[in-house]
Amino acid sequence: MLKRHVIKILCVGVVLAGLLYGCGQAQPEAVDEDLNVVENVLDADDESEKEELASPLAEEKTGKKIEREIEKESETKSQSEVSDTEIIGTWATTFDYAALIEMELGNEYADFHEDFDLTIYLDFHDDGTFEMYADEEEVRPTLQKYFESLAQYVADLTYEEFDGQFSKAEVDEMFGMSIYDYLLEQFVDAIDAADITGEMYVKGVYAVEGDHLLMDEYELQSNIYDIYAIEGDTLTLTLPEGAENDSIGIANFDYPYVFTRVAE
Repeated sequence: MLKRHVIKILCVGVVLAGLLYGCGQAQPEAVDEDLNVVENVLDADDESEKEELASPLAEEKTGKKIEREIEKESETKSQSEVSDTEIIGTWATTFDYAALIEMELGNEYADFHEDFDLTIYLDFHDDGTFEMYADEEEVRPTLQKYFESLAQYVADLTYEEFDGQFSKAEVDEMFGMSIYDYLLEQFVDAIDAADITGEMYVKGVYAVEGDHLLMDEYELQSNIYDIYAIEGDTLTLTLPEGAENDSIGIANFDYPYVFTRVAE
């Protein structure tokens, strides 16, 4: 199911929000966080799987396992086994990632919003493997704009907090520069577009059986699948009837997933 892989993007958003929140508290030291702060949101079947997938300490071990499984699956697959070749190619969907980040930032930032449109690409290869990723060069300017807007918002809140006690110039002097410049520097130093897109990257194997699309990073299971349909240049993935779905509550970040074919 695609949801199992999209959860990884959710985790990155939670980490990103945590980093932004920490930097936004105008602490002099950079925030030091990693993926273990979001282990409890991974959609894993059991605690041991959750721990293996989320813990950075297991990253090298897990990565090698993924590569072994993909190689094993690829050896047994051929293009003829991808029964619907129409799905082969690159597909894309875009959603407002800001909704996820700002939900995690909490009530303190309830009045803040800056668009953060994130495009996720899904490549189906003719050897039975798939890749899901975001483009670093697309994310970079969007991330910078988000940083700038959030830095200004937090700077204004800080000035308001000290209003009547210190002038803006005096507050800036405490930080050795304007609060805006200080915050923006903290954000840029703590978070890079390459780090975000790198954590979002997923590679695995897939198969098409009728209207069933099976996808997994490790090994395909016939009872875990999405219902897929292609109409023109639109790919829609829906849950099978009766399957449980824990809604994330963010538009375009949940079923049905709708992708548009990317022209070559």
